[in-house]
Amino acid sequence: MKRLLKDKRGSSLAMVMIAMTFMTILGVTVITMTINNIRLKAAQKHGATNFYDTESVVDLLTTGLKNESAVYAQDCYSTALSNFNKASSGSSGTKLSDTYKEEFLTNMIHALALGSSEGTNQSTIAKIDDKIKNNEELYYNDNKLLDYLTVLGKSKTSYYTKHSSSKDNKIEYYFDEGYIVLKNVRVKNKSTMGYYTSITTDIKIGVPDITLDSKSKYLDYIVIADDQLYNQPGTISGVYDLIGSVYTGTINRTSGDDDSYVGILSDGANINISANEIITRGDVLLRSNANVSLNPLTAGVDSYIWAENIATQKTDAYSDAQKKAGKHNTLNITGERSHINVADDLSVTDRFDEVSLEGSYFGYNFNDVNNMVTNAAGNYDLTNIASYDSSAISLNGKGQNFNFSNLDRMLVAGTSYISNKPHAGSTEDANAVAKNSALALGESMTVKSNQIAYFIPAKYIKTCSTDAAETANKTKKFTYNSQTYMFDYKSYSDKYLGFDCSEYYYDDQPVKCYYRHDVDIEAEEIQYFYLMVDPAKDATHSSAERFYSKFMTGTQNTTGNINNLNKQYGIISSSKASALITSAGNILYDLNAAGDVSVKVSNADPTDINSSLIIFEKNLNQQYTSKQLSLLDECEEALNMASAGEYRLRDSGTSNTKSGLDTTGNYKSNLFDTLIDRTKVTDYVSLNGPVKMHVTVDGVDCLVWIVDNPATAINLRNSDGDNGIIIATGNVNVEATSFNGLIISGGDVILNNNAGSKLTADSELIAALLDDAARSDDEAYNLVYNAFQPFYRKAVEEKDEAEHSKTSNVSTINWVKNVD
Repeated sequence: MKRLLKDKRGSSLAMVMIAMTFMTILGVTVITMTINNIRLKAAQKHGATNFYDTESVVDLLTTGLKNESAVYAQDCYSTALSNFNKASSGSSGTKLSDTYKEEFLTNMIHALALGSSEGTNQSTIAKIDDKIKNNEELYYNDNKLLDYLTVLGKSKTSYYTKHSSSKDNKIEYYFDEGYIVLKNVRVKNKSTMGYYTSITTDIKIGVPDITLDSKSKYLDYIVIADDQLYNQPGTISGVYDLIGSVYTGTINRTSGDDDSYVGILSDGANINISANEIITRGDVLLRSNANVSLNPLTAGVDSYIWAENIATQKTDAYSDAQKKAGKHNTLNITGERSHINVADDLSVTDRFDEVSLEGSYFGYNFNDVNNMVTNAAGNYDLTNIASYDSSAISLNGKGQNFNFSNLDRMLVAGTSYISNKPHAGSTEDANAVAKNSALALGESMTVKSNQIAYFIPAKYIKTCSTDAAETANKTKKFTYNSQTYMFDYKSYSDKYLGFDCSEYYYDDQPVKCYYRHDVDIEAEEIQYFYLMVDPAKDATHSSAERFYSKFMTGTQNTTGNINNLNKQYGIISSSKASALITSAGNILYDLNAAGDVSVKVSNADPTDINSSLIIFEKNLNQQYTSKQLSLLDECEEALNMASAGEYRLRDSGTSNTKSGLDTTGNYKSNLFDTLIDRTKVTDYVSLNGPVKMHVTVDGVDCLVWIVDNPATAINLRNSDGDNGIIIATGNVNVEATSFNGLIISGGDVILNNNAGSKLTADSELIAALLDDAARSDDEAYNLVYNAFQPFYRKAVEEKDEAEHSKTSNVSTINWVKNVD
């Protein structure tokens, strides 16, 4: 036994076998753990890949919504900017940004909700709008979101979970806060290896951040004059070229001074203005053999002209023979995309004057109240009567040439009047005005001889006693200015008109007595008689138009040859008769090349406040008011005025006037103080004197001239420099032959170089100059930047064009994973 115990042969083998078994078990364990770890990591990788793939589907949805919202943002901003009926119909204080926000959110809801069982027609859109208005539930269409997944390789529905009839695909909308939310958007993804991920999230869509006050329009201007732009009359051999937008304010209007109502005056000069925009609070006037051309800055680009009136003025300096030979006024407005917007009238006054129009013409004011009222000073306020608030086109001299054959559209909203203004030499102006409220006619476009349609020869009017008896169906008694008259309307109808006038006139006042005090003719007042047409006698308010049309197309010898009217007055009308629109009166126009004449009858009731033409009129008036106050298409004061029912700046009153500041509120009605902080200018200049310095901007020598000169004019000469910016609280007298940049005047800009001048806007140079001045440590140079009001300073600051895309308006919220 001992010997066996001492015999250790074979023990090593056993130990080796035990060790090998342990090592095998350990190796298998390590390998198994490694394999499991590899498998786990692979599973994690595939799971993560599947999750990221699923999340990328969400990204595709948000990217699609971003792209769609970018398109709507651009469209809705353009709509909000140009469509004033939206802005003007809001409550007081409605701003362009609010209109843009409402337009954008509404259009996004339309896009996301359409395509559902309700359909995609206009009635469905109306239903959606009603639900928004009534704060009812709305649902987005799953198919709309599926459209954003077209880039995926397999069926879109394998990635997107459509909603059941439980209606949990709601659109929550928050217009005040400026966003909408798509609730419970569900995406899923199952890989070929069987990995599955689902994500449920809400998607928030906000209003994209578009800068509403990007580059200000004033940088495109060459002249901003708070009063007038005119040339110094005299012997003028050259041409005044203004290349860039122009604004004039006529803030120094004076009652009875016709010239003070003029914003742009050519007094015997040749003036060419090439501009995207010409805005004047007053009239564009030509006189003394003036030649004016208003052209677009770039061919094929929209250009706009805003004025109260466009007129040529009679001059006695030339004989009729000289005028016929060429000494007459000539106005050409060219550009197939020119938009001519005239608040009141276009009047061609002197013989042989020529006016040619192209593009579109809108004379958009109508006022059927023709009452004389007095202002606070006790003077008659001519701006509150219909003849001053009713748009018309009047041709008042023979041999004229009025060519509107190149107009694509023309709207003349009002009617013409026989003026109530007394002769300029009269010493009884107040009495004459008091007696003569202007006589309304039946035409929107008239020639002077058309007055014969309403004229009553004195032989049909007799004075009589107050107890005189009328003759049945023959005579009509009336009293005017304390005098009793008898009107023989039967003889007037039979022998003068050729048709019965009794169905047209006012029963209680059939005849208008028109007084004129002309000291050049005789010392006493001259009295004329005209038929007073009563529009209320016709249900469509067209009595005056029917009367005029019947007279002009009649056969009485008093009308003469009607074709001669157009020939005498040089009317060359548009071949597009359908483009002629009148809302109050008629237009006499050539029907065809043969020269046959027809009467275009008004086709709308101008007294209907719901008519599209009245709405159009109000929109244009509000836009014109906004541009007068800020150069922009909208401003808060104009919106406030519109909400209060006022659409025009007036010449007198406590606020919203053309002269001076509005002292009753926070707004300024003269543009100089809207653009410029006058206090900063006057304070600096009073301490340091005017700024007149030269700086180099982008390698260009620039003049910076800032002066407080309310009572005097500064003279811009060639020696002062060819480029730069001028800010003057008073007049600027331009004697230089050329200047590039911007002139801002609190008074007049006077063209005073007989050889002519060329003034050119340079928006890039002025923007660079102001940006350079903003960073300057030189207080005088820095003033040119700080002199602008904050809004206009901000408008010239450099902006990163890509900045808006960095802040997404689409985001996911309430995100959860794998909850089906």
